[in-house]
Amino acid sequence: MKIISKLLLSLTFAVSAVTGTAVAAPVALDVGTYAGNGCCNFGLRGYWFTAPKAFRITGLSLPTGAAGGTGSTLEVLRFNSPVPNWTGSTNDFSSLGFWADQSSVSTDISVDAGDIIGVLGYSGGNAHTPYNATSGNYATTLDGMGITLQRLGMQFLGQAHDVWTEVGGTIGTIGLTYDVEARSTVPEPATLALVALALAGAGLGR
Repeated sequence: MKIISKLLLSLTFAVSAVTGTAVAAPVALDVGTYAGNGCCNFGLRGYWFTAPKAFRITGLSLPTGAAGGTGSTLEVLRFNSPVPNWTGSTNDFSSLGFWADQSSVSTDISVDAGDIIGVLGYSGGNAHTPYNATSGNYATTLDGMGITLQRLGMQFLGQAHDVWTEVGGTIGTIGLTYDVEARSTVPEPATLALVALALAGAGLGR
């Protein structure tokens, strides 16, 4: 009986291990390097991209070297239609989060594949959006899948409205961390076999 009890305990741990979902560690999206300058004391800059897969935004931040403080803002947008080129603008989006007077925040924002996501930020201490050291669009990857960060802006401070994109314009270097849902490393048939074995063992225990 003691041997059967130990077997059942081991099977319980094994089934729990393969059926549980691991928590993925947040990953920092490569958004380029802060140039040490930026634009503008009258408006915000940032970037937008199309999500190549589902993921969760876990945090936003101003880059190292950019001063936070009063007047700093961070915001995430989800667009319902393509972002128009300057001098056009749009309000066809939802704000998924807006934070004032903060240089970094923790978030829990779900993003679906195909979503058009915008990120805006402003350094109150420097009175500008931190600019990327590389001009123009910025090619990067999200969970190994290629995306392009394109310039996003508005001619105002505060919460987003009347935003636009600009072909070839420098992006605002706003840090973003994310995670993707962890997947079981054990195929479903193997999991079911373990459960069946555990139930059979329970019957023997009785």
